[in-house]
Amino acid sequence: MQLKYPLMLVCLWAASLLHSQSFIMTNGNASTCAGNFYDSGGASGVGYSINENKTYTICSDGSSGAAIKINFTAFQLDDKDTVTVYDGNSNAVPVLGKFTKDDLVGLTLTASTFNTSGCLTFHFTSDNAVNGFWNGTVSCGNKCVFPAAKITSANNSIDADNIIKICPGNNITLDASTSTAGAGTISQYQWFTKKDTTTGPNYSASFPSPSGLNIELRVTNSSGCSNIFKEEVQVWVSTPPAFTGTTGDTKSCLNQQACFSGKVEGIAYKEVVPTYNSGTLKLPDSVGFCFTSNLNFHNFIPGQNLSSVQNIKSICVNIEHSYVDDLIIKITCPNGKSTILFNRGNGGNWLGVPNVNDKLPGTCGQYCWAPNAAPVQLQNALLYNGKPRTIPYGTYQSVQPFSNLIGCPLNGDWSFSVCDMQPQNSGFLCDWNIAFDPILSAPGISFTPTFNYASNDSTAWVADPTITYQSANGDSICAIPTVSGNKSYTYKAINDFGCAYDTTLSVKVYGFPSSDLPDTLQVCSSILQAPIKADITPNAEGSYIFLWKPGIGLSDSTIANPYLNIAAAQASYILQIHDNASPACITSDTLYIKKIPVPIAAFTVNADTGCVPLTIKMKDITNPKPSIFQWDFGDGSPVINSTIDSASHIYSAWGIDTIKHVIATFDGCTDTARKTIDAVAKPLVIFHVSPSYSYVDEPYFCFQNATEMGGNQWIWTFGNEGSSNKESDCFMFSDSVKCHLISLVSINSAGCTDTLKSSVCVRNTRQKIFAPNAFTPNNDNTNDNFTLVSQGISSNGYLLSIFDKWGNKIYETNTPNTSWDGNTKSSQAPMDVYVYKLQYKDEWGNLQQLIGSVTLIR
Repeated sequence: MQLKYPLMLVCLWAASLLHSQSFIMTNGNASTCAGNFYDSGGASGVGYSINENKTYTICSDGSSGAAIKINFTAFQLDDKDTVTVYDGNSNAVPVLGKFTKDDLVGLTLTASTFNTSGCLTFHFTSDNAVNGFWNGTVSCGNKCVFPAAKITSANNSIDADNIIKICPGNNITLDASTSTAGAGTISQYQWFTKKDTTTGPNYSASFPSPSGLNIELRVTNSSGCSNIFKEEVQVWVSTPPAFTGTTGDTKSCLNQQACFSGKVEGIAYKEVVPTYNSGTLKLPDSVGFCFTSNLNFHNFIPGQNLSSVQNIKSICVNIEHSYVDDLIIKITCPNGKSTILFNRGNGGNWLGVPNVNDKLPGTCGQYCWAPNAAPVQLQNALLYNGKPRTIPYGTYQSVQPFSNLIGCPLNGDWSFSVCDMQPQNSGFLCDWNIAFDPILSAPGISFTPTFNYASNDSTAWVADPTITYQSANGDSICAIPTVSGNKSYTYKAINDFGCAYDTTLSVKVYGFPSSDLPDTLQVCSSILQAPIKADITPNAEGSYIFLWKPGIGLSDSTIANPYLNIAAAQASYILQIHDNASPACITSDTLYIKKIPVPIAAFTVNADTGCVPLTIKMKDITNPKPSIFQWDFGDGSPVINSTIDSASHIYSAWGIDTIKHVIATFDGCTDTARKTIDAVAKPLVIFHVSPSYSYVDEPYFCFQNATEMGGNQWIWTFGNEGSSNKESDCFMFSDSVKCHLISLVSINSAGCTDTLKSSVCVRNTRQKIFAPNAFTPNNDNTNDNFTLVSQGISSNGYLLSIFDKWGNKIYETNTPNTSWDGNTKSSQAPMDVYVYKLQYKDEWGNLQQLIGSVTLIR
């Protein structure tokens, strides 16, 4: 639970109050050497009233000098209100000067050396409109001969209204050396601006950007007297203009007109009223300490005071704090006057949403106080529903009235104080501000540069050789660009400051498309269609659009290269080409069509079919006779081009080929005739004989026809013994031993033939060999010997060899049908399996071999 400690706040205010007399503008007089001279509104700052007409004389009381001196710390009159100052004790003496607006701010009026009384008499009149105020500090001293301040410039022109107009980036140099001292010499030159205060006979400054600056010169002579008539100049630095309304053609065709209109407007400059915002202020737990944040205001008229509570619209703070009953909040103005906005209360509730760790601000809420706020003070505010402890943000009534602040100077430090009255809680002041009535701010400098539209010396387009027309005032031009691409034109404007600005407009200049279309297209009447070729320059920004007129006889009238239907062709065509990104830069070109008659090609051949190799002779019969002849035989052989109207060709490979005969005229027109040639292949005779040979006991053969390539007629010849027309046949020859020549002739449907001859032979005896697989050499006259029994085998080339199991030859003979008795050279062969090998010649004399085994059993 949070503890509460009753505290007594001990506040010590030590102030040394200097009581000075106030002399109010009224019909009367006064003698003094100290005090303040106010308008009829007095020190409160409420200002004088309308329709005043008053005279007031102030004289020195002799305590500190014979002459009265008044230094005006504030002086702001309506321009129809005036103060006339007489150099003496009545309005019957010479006038020292007549002043209005802010003529006397910062200046000191003193009785002149011609003034025997040392007094000054003020006659004031006001009209029935806005009022003003003044405040002058009264003192006494010596009489003056007044110096006269004078500003000149060798580098900058000062106009009749004391204004120097320059361009951004320019410098100014002001010279006070022509000022006059009145008496003695000038001992001090002072230059006053919002930016700085400097001394010396010259003042220099640079101005990089648009702005306005008031520069006042005050001079003081060796007698301590200063000028009583304000000498000042204003520097206006030009704003850049707006070229809104400067327009023209953005697209144009090459060598066609494009027009432009220039317009420029000056942009107003208005001195910006400064804004004031404080930084963040931490409010730690520090009982009895007041945390203060200051804002220094300096945008008001010098000496201007708060004359009404309505001069303040609101005082707002963004703040968070964890215990509102800790706090006293007050506002203090530059002269020490203050009013309490909040004085504790509302228990342990919050301002905003505090941060529990106190290291960083939580959520600051905005709380305001205003003279016209609803009659609810912060300490009495109810909490938000659903937001426990946070006092609602908004505008509240202050604890003490805003009228406590009347008479406060507007310029200077305003202080916002938050005083901590109890321990254990803290917060943050995020920022605060005072919203004064905007009409209180000094009007500041404002201007708008102008242009002389009637003179082409002020506004005009920069000269260009392509410009063909320019208006008298130079603001409008027409030009004919001569080169395709982007062409720029510059509009230049010089304002009354002498500052030059320009803007540039660009026109996209499109060249006309080029088609390179021939004048005449010659077409041969022998063809169905012909291509039209328009070589288009590839310089389109967008896409080319094509249109042929008329479209009759064209495959597509909207493309660059259509096909021409010869039968429907017109005498001429017009091609229009347009780049769709350009402003209708259309090129037109005409194409004439000339049809050339062509004879119909014709030729003869000696034959259109035959057996390969097939010789074909060709003869042109075209009428009228062409000049060039081309023969394409269709079989891959070289094409013949000739001026001779005949040709011959041998087709060595079978198949169907097409002769293409092309004739050409002197104009290059052609026609083609075609004939088909069928070169028929010969049959390929093949036959098979079974058996491959026979013997006199049965000399019978069969012949199987395997002819390829289309034979359909056959002639068999069987030696001198017979013939046959069958596709395949068998034949029995006579029983004589001899060879017979066999011939087969095959004939196809085209009459093409082929012949194959082969011999068959009839032999005398068939060869036979019998080999037993065992024998028993035991002399029982049964199977005692091993004999290879043969028939038709001669001893020529005959060799029988027998081997034991070790590969040793144990028997050999070269006589057919010889027996082995089972003995070796020296003894009987043992019972075993023996291998025999027989070599012999067959019926054709070819060496043959037979290998086998026989078992010897004992």
